Amino acid sequence: MKKLIYEILPRNPTISLDVDGICHFHPTNEAYFSNLDNQSLRKFASIMKKYNKKYILALIIARGDIYNYIQKAKESKSQFVGHMMNTVENIKFDTKIFYSKGEEKHVDILLE
Repeated sequence: MKKLIYEILPRNPTISLDVDGICHFHPTNEAYFSNLDNQSLRKFASIMKKYNKKYILALIIARGDIYNYIQKAKESKSQFVGHMMNTVENIKFDTKIFYSKGEEKHVDILLE
């Protein structure tokens, strides 16, 4: 996220048209927004205001399988994402909307 905010977007502002949020993975069995997650995402939302975004959607995906998590992350991005998403029954989610004014709101997720 830091690279996106401080390096990529300033040089390529049109990328912001395709960025409505961010997803990240937790290698634990808990999907929750830590204090650091919240601080970072509030900052991200406030910076995205410069690119005419009123809010960003943040999604945390968690699986408690730390060994396979690290191995797949080392192998490749596509294998890592596939591993994290291969069985929805074993995954926990948490989602929030972060507004540019520093507000945030939890969002319910329905998987069908």
